[in-house]
Amino acid sequence: DEETLFENHFSEALTRGQFYQLLQIAKETEIPDGTILTTEGQVSPNLYFILEGQAKVYHKKTFAAYVDQGGFVNDVAFQQQHSKQQQQQQERQGEKDRHLGAYGTVVTNGDCKVLVWDQEELRSRLASRKDMDRNLKYLLSQHLMKSLLKQREARHANAKDQEDTESWYSASSMSPTTTTSAV
Repeated sequence: DEETLFENHFSEALTRGQFYQLLQIAKETEIPDGTILTTEGQVSPNLYFILEGQAKVYHKKTFAAYVDQGGFVNDVAFQQQHSKQQQQQQERQGEKDRHLGAYGTVVTNGDCKVLVWDQEELRSRLASRKDMDRNLKYLLSQHLMKSLLKQREARHANAKDQEDTESWYSASSMSPTTTTSAV
């Protein structure tokens, strides 16, 4: 339901009208398990929002995080990239191309239902709607902060689990690679 989606994920930054304008240009689609949404270092033409399901983020070929329901994919690259028109203007002025690729490779972990925006179409829509552009960037920044905090908490939990495991093995005078057999 659109109202629930707005209240749960978009209302902290967008007005109801801005949210519905975003929905007008989004495509809702189902994406099968194992689909690559972004490839690290490569420019992706889309911005994704996960309605249902989960994706895995790999950075430098190592698992880095999950993007769960209610999360954006390719949001950092979207905020860093410029429109084609801005890129052409930069090139005419001799500036270096600032089109940055995806932070990581993102792969669906199970079937997902997502909203997909074509980045160029979205930038075009935002170009004449400065308040909406600012509010969407704020929303994406908030999402990024929440994701970073979640990753930090997960790392601390994993570190604590590792300490507990090492303590248990030390106390039991076993090592993780030692096996015992019944005699």
